[in-house]
Amino acid sequence: MMQDREHAVDTLTGLIEATRDSAEGYTKAAELARNPRFKAIFLERAEARRRLSQELNGEVSSLGGQPIDDGSILG
Repeated sequence: MMQDREHAVDTLTGLIEATRDSAEGYTKAAELARNPRFKAIFLERAEARRRLSQELNGEVSSLGGQPIDDGSILG
């Protein structure tokens, strides 16, 4: 059972890192967008990714894991 929990935390942590990295990518895309419509779309998606990473961090906490505060090294 403990192995299953650790595996779930590890998997969720990887998802959180990828989600935060994508949020940063959308934020950067919004900064570079010339079209206000695209800028708004990118900002909405960045915010959705941030909310998702918070939800995933909640799951990590509920499993007894340590929530993370930043993205991956690649981000």
